[in-house]
Amino acid sequence: MVHLDRIKEELRVLRIKDRSLLSPRVFENFYKRISYFEAMRMGMSPDKEGLSDEDMIIEFNYLKEYFKLLKEYFPDLSKKWTLSNNV
Repeated sequence: MVHLDRIKEELRVLRIKDRSLLSPRVFENFYKRISYFEAMRMGMSPDKEGLSDEDMIIEFNYLKEYFKLLKEYFPDLSKKWTLSNNV
């Protein structure tokens, strides 16, 4: 699980709109986590790692917001990092 406080902090950082504060490592961790949720949603991974459905939904929604804001505020960076993680 990515700690919810960490996701909230990264959302706060995104809203500052300062590119120098963004981290490709954070993006990579969040990208892996949302990919994991997508795999569970499609039935490819039944393991929930001890999370309740409610906790998973909350975390998933925060992660979706992170990627939405990143794409909205820094579309070039979002595309670059996404491509580098899909290799």
